[in-house]
Amino acid sequence: MRILLMICLLFSAGFTFGQKLVQCGETLSISTGILTDSSSVNPRMTVNGTHNLKEGATGQLSLLSDDGNIKMTFSIGVVRVIKSEPGAVTFEVLEKLGVITVNGVERSNFKEGADVQFSEHMYDSPHQIETKWPNGNIKESGYKLCNQVMGEWHEYHENGNLKTSYKTNKEGKIDGSYIEYHDNKTRAVEGAYRYGEKYGMWTEFKKDGEILSQGYYSNGVKTGKWIEHDATGKKVKKKY
Repeated sequence: MRILLMICLLFSAGFTFGQKLVQCGETLSISTGILTDSSSVNPRMTVNGTHNLKEGATGQLSLLSDDGNIKMTFSIGVVRVIKSEPGAVTFEVLEKLGVITVNGVERSNFKEGADVQFSEHMYDSPHQIETKWPNGNIKESGYKLCNQVMGEWHEYHENGNLKTSYKTNKEGKIDGSYIEYHDNKTRAVEGAYRYGEKYGMWTEFKKDGEILSQGYYSNGVKTGKWIEHDATGKKVKKKY
């Protein structure tokens, strides 16, 4: 049975392209070929078969080796397609990876005739988001990375009053205490999250401050005895 061993040596976590970029999500596409230009600035790859790579496609360029039993990939750079033509693409090197230095001299990994693989990814950088209501008041504000909220996030009612404010962990999941307000500034919801899941006591309030529902969550699921209201508005007790 063929053994597949993927060795990926990355000596840099990110690269500068205007500002710090981060790889988002899974690989979009993989293309293999041969380097026909050994330039470490604008290497050119003759692509095996057809390809649909467009200018601007960004990803990792890796050296390939295969002795019949073991396949290896060695990442040599984060690159962006600057020229796409039938059967070939030309890259711009955004950052060199797996740099080898011998006697103080950098040894280039971009060698003419080398078998290489280009793995296309989506990249993003932390950027501020601010959306507004039709009346011009702020609706949402904070930072996002790879379509996920990062750090502190704020949401507002159309009248400008704060609706909620919370923080996320490094995975982009809400973590810690959580409170939500009605548009008249009274409490609407109060509780806590742990790694993106509701936990502990949660309470929902009416605008006049009366408790609408109250109970406990465990791993995002209601548990134990809860105080709620039925369709007629009558307070009832339920067990989950």
